[in-house]
Amino acid sequence: MNDHKILGIFPENYRPAASIFSQIDEKAEWVHDTQFFIHNPYLLVVISAGNKVNAFLPYCLLTSVEYSYGKIVEKYRGQSAQKWFFFAFDYYSDFKGVIRLWFVNAYDAGFKYAHIDSSKSVNIEPNYPQTEGSVLKSIYSGHEFFHVGHLKKNNISPYDVRATIKLREKNFKTAIHVKLWNSRPAADSAKEDFGYIFKIEP
Repeated sequence: MNDHKILGIFPENYRPAASIFSQIDEKAEWVHDTQFFIHNPYLLVVISAGNKVNAFLPYCLLTSVEYSYGKIVEKYRGQSAQKWFFFAFDYYSDFKGVIRLWFVNAYDAGFKYAHIDSSKSVNIEPNYPQTEGSVLKSIYSGHEFFHVGHLKKNNISPYDVRATIKLREKNFKTAIHVKLWNSRPAADSAKEDFGYIFKIEP
């Protein structure tokens, strides 16, 4: 991680968070798609559909990931964006436009709090979910960790509806601007410690 120190993501005194990794069984196999989180620690926010753990990114021919101090921007354009929307709307018929944001890598890097800035986001349904404490309507902090699940393989848990959002339209220019903080800010309008932005432009 020393090679990426300039990005200002992981602290110099970094130690893997026990709350996230202590329940991993070194002898157990892994659910295939869950390994993506482990192998990509600098992807602080990962998107999947609904209550699934299958990240979109490995299947969508990502156009680019731009790293700079205090910000990461994932971009999906053209065919890549169309594939992204296919996973968001069509691949799982029970999650039409509902996506899950996973913060396990952000938590491991010390960013314990998150919020989606509606003023900088596009194509997001403002009234979903109705659940109190959602990442869209408040300062969100969940608890995600790796453990041996019901498949008897290392997996990631738990499902949390508060970390879901719903897209308004398929194949429409979309932006999801996530604000991350190390300590709980006084208000969700506070400047983020780190910004993680998704731009999907079909």
